[in-house]
Amino acid sequence: MSTKILLVRHGETDWNVIHRFQGSSDVPLNDTGREQAQKLALRLSSETFDAIYSSDLLRAAETAQIIAQQPIIYDARLREIHFGVFEGLTFTEIMEQYPHEWDLWRKRQAPPPEGEEIADVATRVQVFLEDILTQHSEQKILIVTHGGIIGMIATQLLNHPPHKIWQFRFDNTSITEFGFYPQGIVLVRLNDVCHLTQC
Repeated sequence: MSTKILLVRHGETDWNVIHRFQGSSDVPLNDTGREQAQKLALRLSSETFDAIYSSDLLRAAETAQIIAQQPIIYDARLREIHFGVFEGLTFTEIMEQYPHEWDLWRKRQAPPPEGEEIADVATRVQVFLEDILTQHSEQKILIVTHGGIIGMIATQLLNHPPHKIWQFRFDNTSITEFGFYPQGIVLVRLNDVCHLTQC
């Protein structure tokens, strides 16, 4: 038997639509996001999970509440990366208001002002992973979180450097699954949104 982890990104928000940095800002789902979560709930309705974890930020928590058929464990370690002064701004606004800081962040030379160091994100994600893999050996776990955190989990499980998180794409309510076997870790599916495309 293997351990399985399903990672789900939260549903759409109004800030997603206009490409506004959310980070630790507590933004709710919009109507489309709720509909996406309902479609995911239908897709997962036949699956059984030994535990469901969620970020405590509203957009993830609301997604988890729509799809869960059992109690949810909220964990602040699953919060999105804190983007400091970039939060609440679009890419264009950041480049206009913080051109130097944007350039440093884009080149991975510094976090956004008042933002979270990527190494600190890596540490909290690593500790979370170690905890759940210890507590839920040979079980099936659902985790509802954010794109940056799913990217960080993926880089750690695939032995990539932390700054590679932005080389992955995770759409709203996508499923990314990892299996843990005696012979190693397997990426089973990546950014699966079949429930949204009626495939």
